[in-house]
Amino acid sequence: MKRPARAHVLSLLAAFVTILIVSALWIVNLRMGPRLDGFTGGPMVIFVPFFLLIMTGLWLGVRAVLHGRVHWSVLTVAVATLVLAYVITAVYCGPVACFQPGPNRLMGWFVVLGVAAAALVHQVVLEATSGDPRHVA
Repeated sequence: MKRPARAHVLSLLAAFVTILIVSALWIVNLRMGPRLDGFTGGPMVIFVPFFLLIMTGLWLGVRAVLHGRVHWSVLTVAVATLVLAYVITAVYCGPVACFQPGPNRLMGWFVVLGVAAAALVHQVVLEATSGDPRHVA
């Protein structure tokens, strides 16, 4: 089914707002721990939101490439984004290092769950605004 442009714009906007919310939570998380110097804290404040944007864009690219080949339900989107985000985060800083307290301040959880949240919000808004009666609650 061809969805209207309004559905795509609203779903992308909702995903972007989700990224902003996760980024704000990340900054709150950074401020809760010991004070960071400018050389460590500054890049950490910028890196996670940037990483969230890049990985969400990558997810949307994967979704576009697989369009028509995969039926994207909420469950498929959740599993696929969690796996994709975890693999990329694990390649960046190891399978465990970013997911435990320490110098990375639980960055992996914010990235993986943030990308999954953005993708899920995108999927739900896309289904809700698509005009397809099968998706209306």
